[in-house]
Amino acid sequence: MNIARYSSTVAAHDRDRLYEFLLTALESAAADFGCSFVEAAADQSDAAPSHHLLISHLARRIARALHRYLYPALASERLEYQVNLDMADGSAVACVHALLQGLEAAGVRLRPGKQTTCLVAIAAAKATASTPNPSDATKS
Repeated sequence: MNIARYSSTVAAHDRDRLYEFLLTALESAAADFGCSFVEAAADQSDAAPSHHLLISHLARRIARALHRYLYPALASERLEYQVNLDMADGSAVACVHALLQGLEAAGVRLRPGKQTTCLVAIAAAKATASTPNPSDATKS
């Protein structure tokens, strides 16, 4: 038997499992910011939320999910290292944009919830508070 002839079937099966895993992670990450996915035809709201903190949050979660899928036994420290590399080189953000564009092409879009703006503002405040102020170093 030549099993190579099943390559497209096997690839489609594996791809479907991967994207199911990634889209589940994307939906969960979006819910952290009060966002949901809706059919585009039924959604009359403004454009999909695109605040960089939201996209960054989604990207970090997608990068983590991708590495967990590909390398399930990867140690936590190594996983975070890989996620940080993906964030630094922009591949995690590119992956999120590709997923969102694919969903949009399928008629599904990301919709902000009532608390999304507030949650983004809180995340921005936390990010600002955790970023060292260079002028504080010169006061010592």
